[in-house]
Amino acid sequence: MQSFAQESTAITHKDLYSKDGLIYKASNDSIFSGSIENRRWTNNILLSKEDYKDGFIILVTEYYNKSKKGIPYMKTYFHDGLYFKKKKQDRLDFDGTIDSTIYFDENENKILEEFFSKGKLIHSCEYKDGKKNGKQFCISKNGEELNFIYKNGKKVQ
Repeated sequence: MQSFAQESTAITHKDLYSKDGLIYKASNDSIFSGSIENRRWTNNILLSKEDYKDGFIILVTEYYNKSKKGIPYMKTYFHDGLYFKKKKQDRLDFDGTIDSTIYFDENENKILEEFFSKGKLIHSCEYKDGKKNGKQFCISKNGEELNFIYKNGKKVQ
């Protein structure tokens, strides 16, 4: 029986470089796919993790910094094939449920914002050019569903 030793060296930003909008591994000049963990040097607490595929970043997970377990509080997803262009950002509660989500177009302009309570959608609003534009949905304090229409930042209905 033959055993193979696994390389335990973690990849860091120092091991990578950027060229023509892609991330490469410096040791062999290959396009990078994999993960990088960023840890606090004083106590080794996980602060964030970056996931790459075919040279593009696809996900950044940020963690609450008071727990060695690594409880995520923010997940940022990126557009496929675009260099560091946010597509979606989820803010998470301690139990892992989504508290809010923001969606972005390919130019990183906010196009939709959603808020949740106990897994239920309680607020949703569409945006264009940084202003409310389109449908807005919310639930009032007494549980009533409210719907509005905005055009260029102004309520029209």
